[in-house]
Amino acid sequence: MTEVDDVFCVSLPPCHISSIRECSRRLLNGTLIQYYAPENYVDKFHKLLLSLSDLNPALAMTSEDNLTSGSDQILILIDGTSSIQLGGVEPDELTTCWVKAKLDDMWLIFKKNCIDLAIAGYPGCEGCVDDNLSRNWSEMLSRTSMKNAT
Repeated sequence: MTEVDDVFCVSLPPCHISSIRECSRRLLNGTLIQYYAPENYVDKFHKLLLSLSDLNPALAMTSEDNLTSGSDQILILIDGTSSIQLGGVEPDELTTCWVKAKLDDMWLIFKKNCIDLAIAGYPGCEGCVDDNLSRNWSEMLSRTSMKNAT
């Protein structure tokens, strides 16, 4: 079974998938990416960033201060602001898009969404992603939906 096949074996509720998609969209809109991840995800995340740049040379992402954390989450700062948290305990900041799930359950979906958006030319493409998703994003509603789904 390939990694692509593994994506389809993961079963997460639609509200979790929507949050992962929002995280992917946010990542591709960033320029300076800092991430803190468990040791077994640091290399995976670095390779993802390199792949995204290769797939879409228009992406102007740079990465620095990539640290290993001993936690069960990936925290991503975009342009100096905490913007994405995959896993872990719910953050206080509503500016951080949080996905409540285990990293192993969401990583391949996150990666696939990022790659699909980069291939489509996001963020510079017209109509490759539902722009209403980002304009109408409610982190509070998303978190409530995820808590109710699990």
